[in-house]
Amino acid sequence: MQFRNQSNMLTLEELDLVTSSDQRLHPRFEQQLSVQVVCPRVDRAPVGSDIYLGWIDDVSEAGAKLRIPRSVTADRFYIRFPEAPSRNDFIECCIMWTDIPADEPNALMPSEAMFRCGVEFQQVLSREEFEQRLIDARGGEEWSVLRER
Repeated sequence: MQFRNQSNMLTLEELDLVTSSDQRLHPRFEQQLSVQVVCPRVDRAPVGSDIYLGWIDDVSEAGAKLRIPRSVTADRFYIRFPEAPSRNDFIECCIMWTDIPADEPNALMPSEAMFRCGVEFQQVLSREEFEQRLIDARGGEEWSVLRER
C-alpha cells in the first residue's frame, strides 16, 4: 500500500495509526455506491477525459474508499453519483493512498487488478463549474465531457 504525502511512504503500522477511528475527524459509513470517475486529460487527446465506473465502499464527510477497474494517474480527479438527485454535481477528489490487491478479481477488465484508493473530498462543483474547469485546463477548447441526461 502506498500513501501519498510529501513524497513519504508510510508502513502499514503507521497507516493503521493514521486511519484508526480515534484519529478520524469524521465518522465513516460503510456504504456501497456506484460512482462515475472522471479523470481529465490535458494532453489534447481527441477524448477529453477517461471515464470509469467505480464503487465507493465507505464514505465520510471528508472522503471515501474507492474501487475502480484501473489505476488513476492524476493526483486530482472527479466523481459523480449518476443515480443521485444531485447527479449533475461533481466532487473534486485528491488521492491519499493507493492499493492494488492481488486477490480481488476485476470483472470489468479481467486482465487488470482492481485499483483501490482513499480519496479526500476537495470541493463540490456544479456541472457548469466542472465543464469550465476542464475547458480552462485544455487551453480554452470547448467540449462536453458527459452527455446530457
